[in-house]
Amino acid sequence: MTVKEAIKEIIKLRGLLIFNDYNKFIALLLDLGNSNQKELNIFKSAVNEKILKLCIDDSIENSQKITKIKIRLEDNGFSENTINFVIDSLVFALGWNYMKNQDVLNQTGWTCSCGTLNTGNFCSNCGSAKPQPKESKDWTCSCGTVNAGNFCSNCGKAKPVTNESKDWTCSCGTVNTGNFCSNCGKKKGEQKVQVQKQENPFENAKVGDYIKFGSYPTTGSGEIQPIEWQVLSIENNKMFVV
Repeated sequence: MTVKEAIKEIIKLRGLLIFNDYNKFIALLLDLGNSNQKELNIFKSAVNEKILKLCIDDSIENSQKITKIKIRLEDNGFSENTINFVIDSLVFALGWNYMKNQDVLNQTGWTCSCGTLNTGNFCSNCGSAKPQPKESKDWTCSCGTVNAGNFCSNCGKAKPVTNESKDWTCSCGTVNTGNFCSNCGKKKGEQKVQVQKQENPFENAKVGDYIKFGSYPTTGSGEIQPIEWQVLSIENNKMFVV
């Protein structure tokens, strides 16, 4: 026996008042539907006492009951498949007009600030527009807590500032933020720093020799030139250069 068949059988045996006794209802459901353990577990985990009592509340139309059940299950984090399964089971067992309420089932209900439950884009009571979902700006602290404000609700750490820096390094080695280098005046992106493999200039150098090592913008225009050094002495595998 499926869950919805078991619920229908319970109503037939005990009447709708059984919905007022959640524990007895669940016990009867487990007894009658024990051949469908997976369905039973899903239904039991999703349906609570409030949902059962809502089903037999004569002050609310069936379409509104379906919408409220859907919203409560969504708020508790249940998947769409679970929500549809629960509602389908209750609709079948209670004999509600499923086709009449199918459109309501497929809509996402929302509660207005005045407290009215709605399915359309405007509140049926006060006319307020359905609030639009805000873009999530949550962030996760280093302690693992997810936060929405500027400080962690668990450890008090400040929200880290997103690094949106557009700094760039000129070929002369200067770090800049504008479109021109503050040191040599080159335009951003005009030249890229090229790293070339160089031979060891000290390997065969002798006292008195001139060697080139490194570079620097030595001219007035900022042009990068190799730096020239003269070997003054060599002692214990060390060179003194100027």
